[in-house]
Amino acid sequence: MARLWMDDAHVVRSTGAQVVGREGNQQRMSQQFATRPDTIYVRKPSTVDVYLPWEIASEHGEWTGQWTEPDGTVDTAGTYMAQWRRVGGQWLVQAELYVPMRCSGSRYCSQRP
Repeated sequence: MARLWMDDAHVVRSTGAQVVGREGNQQRMSQQFATRPDTIYVRKPSTVDVYLPWEIASEHGEWTGQWTEPDGTVDTAGTYMAQWRRVGGQWLVQAELYVPMRCSGSRYCSQRP
């Protein structure tokens, strides 16, 4: 995933936490997969709009996440938007925003993390 982020990528997680930079986001994801090794995230784009004169694109869709907590399996989902830029001929993510719309299966979902 990290190879698709720009050096200064900005990610707003579903919890509202914000992480800036490829390295910081890579560390965040590595830590999450280390503590929750069964984590599965899926992004399903519904639209991708490209503005070629500026070499920029907008991706919008739905995401799902699942992992195991001590009291059950967390199933969470929502909407997302990603901003892509073409840099040196390669499309890279400049920003991502994840908004949760549902969560079930564990106390994790009972209050905002």
